[in-house]
Amino acid sequence: MSDQVTGAGTAPLSRSIRRGDLVFLSGAVPIRPDGTLAGEGIEEQTEHVLRRLDEELRTHGGDRADIAKVTVLLADPDRDWAAMNKVYRAFFAEPMPARSAYGVHLAAEGLLVEIEAIAVLGG
Repeated sequence: MSDQVTGAGTAPLSRSIRRGDLVFLSGAVPIRPDGTLAGEGIEEQTEHVLRRLDEELRTHGGDRADIAKVTVLLADPDRDWAAMNKVYRAFFAEPMPARSAYGVHLAAEGLLVEIEAIAVLGG
């Protein structure tokens, strides 16, 4: 089985890999293509990240409805949990994907959220 892979520029990872009907989407962060931060608040950053995942999934012929599992990483879950959930709930339709969420130290200053996902196509 051959993989369909999309690159990530200079980062040592693939943005996504499709293996059969599964698509693994690497963690997306709220950074625009020009390198600037996409919003200072959690709502703007979450919306940007979810749109990026949706766009990446479309390169494999899928969309957000195909996402089965999501992992959310928050820099400050105590502060940002409710606001992130508001954006997340508006983005996905029922039934919601399975999800895990963690509070973590994110790699760059100003990053409040990172989200990765696994999608199943043709299901």
